[in-house]
Order: sequence, then structure tokens, then C-alpha cells
Amino acid sequence: MKALKCLFVVLLILISSACSKPTEALVESPYPATDIISEEPAFTGYIVGVIEDKQTLLVINGISKEEAMDINPSNTLGVITFYSNFTNFDGAFRVGNKVAIWESKESAENTLGIAQRIVLLEE
Repeated sequence: MKALKCLFVVLLILISSACSKPTEALVESPYPATDIISEEPAFTGYIVGVIEDKQTLLVINGISKEEAMDINPSNTLGVITFYSNFTNFDGAFRVGNKVAIWESKESAENTLGIAQRIVLLEE
């Protein structure tokens, strides 16, 4: 009787292991996980000013890269200011770079918005 119970347990283990997922799917990859962002950015445009010490980007859309390089951000309507919350840019962004920005809070147009995520699209 004990032999029959042992045989039943072994068969149950074999059947359940045959129905499980292959072990290759459970192996961890040496590469980082893919970060999928399915929401659209709040703003996409060219940087017309970078204020490193205040962690601030001045961005405008609807113009070409060449126009962005020549704009004086203090005299132009349509320039939107984005603040990076305690993240230093460390030279990562320059005037003329195209960026996509997601805001972490709602802000009125042409006012200071706190950027949740900034992605460089084009140098």
C-alpha cells in the first residue's frame, strides 16, 4: 500500500511539472528590464535655455532647431519653464536639444511646471 502511495505521489509530481511553464521563461536576463511608457508627454519641444544652478529648462515648440538656437528666451512668448525636482542636469541638456517632458503636476500654460520625466529626443 505504501508503494502505491509513493508511486501516486511521484506520478503527481511528474504530471504537475510537465504542465508548468518552461524554465527558460523564468531565467533572469543580464540586461535591465524594458521600461514601457504608454502615456504621451505633456510637452515636446526644443530647449532655448538651460539654467543649471536652478535645475530649470526653458522649452518652446512649433519652431525649428535653428530658430531655437537663435531665440532669446527672456523676450519670447511661448517659452515654457520646467523645473527638475532635485535632479541636477550636469550638462546633459543644451540649447537646441529636442526633449519630451512629462509633468508631475498640473500647471497653467507658460508657468513653472515640475518635470517628472525628461527624455532627450534629438541633440
